[in-house]
Amino acid sequence: MFNIPVVKIQPGSFDTGLTRSIDDQFNTVLCNTKYYHKILTRMKPLMEHELNQKHDPASLVRVVLYALESKHPKLNYRVGTGKLLALLEILPDMCIDRLYRLVANR
Repeated sequence: MFNIPVVKIQPGSFDTGLTRSIDDQFNTVLCNTKYYHKILTRMKPLMEHELNQKHDPASLVRVVLYALESKHPKLNYRVGTGKLLALLEILPDMCIDRLYRLVANR
């Protein structure tokens, strides 16, 4: 319709102020919620695992510049994400939803 190219860049955890503040913000939400405390407590180890896989932000900048300057960019660029998230992407959304429910209900 509008013929606008779209590129999806999926960054993992990078050593920046943004990722350093996520744990504090998560803990604040965890302490202040009565509805999501159980699920957030169960998801926290997964989040911490991904956040501990810190990468150099320069690698993300290189991928973004490559995607912007490429004549034929790929649809999707995954940068610095863990193997678990990469594996999740190959599954259909319905399967991913079931996995999240399993983690939440264990």
